[in-house]
Amino acid sequence: MRKFISEHPILFTCLTSCTTLIVSTIMLFSFLFFIFLAGVSAISSKFDGFEGTQLSMYRFVDGNPEAEEKILVLPVKGVILTYPIEEDSFFSFLLAGQVYGYTLKKELIQAARDPDVKGVILEIDSPGGTIAGSKAISDGVEYYKKMTGKPVFSHILGIGASGGYWAAASADKIIADTGSLTGSIGVIMGPFKYYNKVISESDPIGSISTEEGIESYYIYAGEDKDLGDPYKRLSEKAKNTLQESVDNEYEIFLDHVSGKRKISTDDLKQNVGGLIFGNDQAIENKLIDEVGSTNYAYNKLAETAGLTDYQVVEYRSTQGFLQEILGVLFKSEKMKSTYINNKCLLCNKMLYLYGVPQNY
Repeated sequence: MRKFISEHPILFTCLTSCTTLIVSTIMLFSFLFFIFLAGVSAISSKFDGFEGTQLSMYRFVDGNPEAEEKILVLPVKGVILTYPIEEDSFFSFLLAGQVYGYTLKKELIQAARDPDVKGVILEIDSPGGTIAGSKAISDGVEYYKKMTGKPVFSHILGIGASGGYWAAASADKIIADTGSLTGSIGVIMGPFKYYNKVISESDPIGSISTEEGIESYYIYAGEDKDLGDPYKRLSEKAKNTLQESVDNEYEIFLDHVSGKRKISTDDLKQNVGGLIFGNDQAIENKLIDEVGSTNYAYNKLAETAGLTDYQVVEYRSTQGFLQEILGVLFKSEKMKSTYINNKCLLCNKMLYLYGVPQNY
């Protein structure tokens, strides 16, 4: 290469310049194309078809599309977080596989203002999340029921554990689909790690060597909530302070489930704890009421609401077409990681204590 450069300096300079120009041009056109797609995505989220008519706020799911009366489905799928930083960001597809408690609370408040919405179904497939986010969903359900007097059902589609169950418990009835898992009533904080006598650190790969190992702590409330912890040492003062915080939130969780499901707190502590249950055990422990499919849940809610002709709808996504496509791809990969590789682990460890939940 050096010989070629020394023998043909002008040719080398030309080749280098051409390569730089080609790469720069490709990058520029890629950027412009991305901006174009972003614009198309934003427009497609606002208009439908070739006539440019404004979309309805609802998307049809099931039933009679011509019916005026509606059953609203609100998906609670993925890890429950508290509040989105940028709710309408184009890059929100990167956050697929999670749901925001305060966003769902807003949607329930909005549903309470629509007289055509005769009932709501929370479709839950969640291992849990933050206390504040889970409680926000519960508060939204309470607001909807108080303002409208209309029914709210929870339908568990796979997993309704920890914070997912906190949200579900506020409903008038809980129906679980075949093969679902329910429970994990407890609170956990952590992990807190201590590297005991560090020997060396390797920055490129982030590895650490210690003389006496790595100690990892979880602060939890609820029997068996730490099930699966691979480590079995914080100061006693720190432990006690954190434990008091977790215990306080645990009592709130217990009181919530006990009041909504008519189960004594003693039964919840002794028979349920942080474990998850299949449908038969969940019915036996009064965690759910029935087992049934999505259509069964729709029909049951319609029957409770006194509906004979209705359509099932959900809120139309504010994302554009491109965002939705990318979101599906990213969500697919995240779901694999969350629900397949770590399903049992998350069921027992996803009601985390991040601050204090807000009330109305």
